[in-house]
Amino acid sequence: MVMKQRPHLLAFLIGAALAFALCWPLPLGFGSHWNPSAYLASHAWVANHLFDSLSSGSNPHQVYELGYPWIREARFIGWVPAIASWPLRPLFGPLGAYQLICLLSFPFSAWMATRWIESQSKCSPWMAAPAGLIFAFCPYQLATLQTGEVPKLQIWVIPLFLLGLSAVKKLRSRSTAVLVGICIIGSFTSPYYGASFPLFAGLAALIYAKRKEMGRAMAVLIATAAGMLPALLYFGDHPEGGASLFRPAKATLSPDTLLPVPHPVASLRDLTLGMPSHSSSPWDTVHESSLGLVMILACAFFFWRSRAEKREGRLLGLGVGLIGLFLAMGPTLVLVDHKTPIPLPVSFLELANYPLKTGGMYYRMAPIALLGMALILATSLPQKRRGFALMWLIVGLQTAEAIRHTGPWPLQVEPVPSQGFFRSIAGEDGAVFTVPVLTTRAPGGAQKTVLRGLIHGRPVTALPSDVNSTEMRQMQKLLDKSLKQPDPSKALRDEGFRYVIYHPEFNTLSHRAERDRLLRILGEPTRQPRFLLWDLGPTTLRPRPFAIRSE
Repeated sequence: MVMKQRPHLLAFLIGAALAFALCWPLPLGFGSHWNPSAYLASHAWVANHLFDSLSSGSNPHQVYELGYPWIREARFIGWVPAIASWPLRPLFGPLGAYQLICLLSFPFSAWMATRWIESQSKCSPWMAAPAGLIFAFCPYQLATLQTGEVPKLQIWVIPLFLLGLSAVKKLRSRSTAVLVGICIIGSFTSPYYGASFPLFAGLAALIYAKRKEMGRAMAVLIATAAGMLPALLYFGDHPEGGASLFRPAKATLSPDTLLPVPHPVASLRDLTLGMPSHSSSPWDTVHESSLGLVMILACAFFFWRSRAEKREGRLLGLGVGLIGLFLAMGPTLVLVDHKTPIPLPVSFLELANYPLKTGGMYYRMAPIALLGMALILATSLPQKRRGFALMWLIVGLQTAEAIRHTGPWPLQVEPVPSQGFFRSIAGEDGAVFTVPVLTTRAPGGAQKTVLRGLIHGRPVTALPSDVNSTEMRQMQKLLDKSLKQPDPSKALRDEGFRYVIYHPEFNTLSHRAERDRLLRILGEPTRQPRFLLWDLGPTTLRPRPFAIRSE
């Protein structure tokens, strides 16, 4: 009976089942298996780091546990999914809890989109539920899951904000306070989506002012500004440059007209046909802004066919869709891979130095366009059994197209490497030096090292893959200098290292030469199938600010 009255719960359950299927057999062992990807281990590490730091009363923003021995300033995105994972830690462990939160973003996105579509139209609730699934399983979202960028997976904050925006009636009301809370939650879930909130609030305020609802207009603006202020202060005061970690990602500016790969903006080809090829490696970063040809054609056809009918919510869907489309396309029109001089509406935001310009990753706004299109479709189809059948047909075709654009599916699932052994070396009396040094800068090597650090809890030399190579060179100099000392083990202990792990990502001549050097200088190690480990003895951590040394 409850399912019949509230089909958004059906959307939630279908969304959960499909998300689990895309990562099967991961749900059978969230804590013992993982999906190798470009960023998942780093985000799971951050969730665990925040928990440990705050529970012990230490400052989480002074980070030396990654990139040891140097201290770096951090401003963490994704606080909300990190905090949401903490109650699940006793059941699944830090990694398993975070992976479960990652997958639950799909059903929550379907649920929130269904609620918003249902609230903004007179379409059947059974029409709104499949429309919510279209939003939750768009190509952008599947590509984000493939890349492991968990804060970006939380697209449910977009319909949640729009729900809160429409609920505000006056300044002194509970709904205004709720909107403030939603803005805080949204911006600390993903600052990328939070950047769109003031734009929607401004447009809503203009509409309310035109209707002579000045109190409502002021309430929307004040609540949004108050809710966004903490994120502005939090992300606005942290340093730039190679010494900072986990700051919101930025696009690499190109002096010519050729777009960098992956595309930071959505070209016309990207929006209609998607990116031309699948990822060749699980460690690749994937940007997918396709709206899906099925969705584009279905929306255009049924919108035109029902143009003479008054359907509540359809114009709102068109407005939201166009806003998302123009935001995703960036400041100038791109047809395939090259920028053109033709300006788009976002260019005016760039002139005003709106925060979107700072990030430059405009393609992240593609889900907003899909949300508007889902509302258009739900309100344009016949509100009868035939329309319901057509909607589910479109859902199937659109999801199949999204899966075809991304993948391969199901995602690669691997056992967490040597979990028992790394738990056995857990402790606080020293860090772990991973060799060869450069493998900890490559995406695969960095993520594997961070994952091991999540298991044993010791500081590690690994950093995110986009670190300044100067820091890696300094790490290599530190190792070379220590190994040349009369007592290399003592020299490394003096730097705060308890263990040295040889774990090459590739079997190359230079890596084998490094292995032979370690065997010659440090002696016989503990041998495991894929790595060698030297125990140098207990020591004391000695983190310090990064500085380029002359030696």
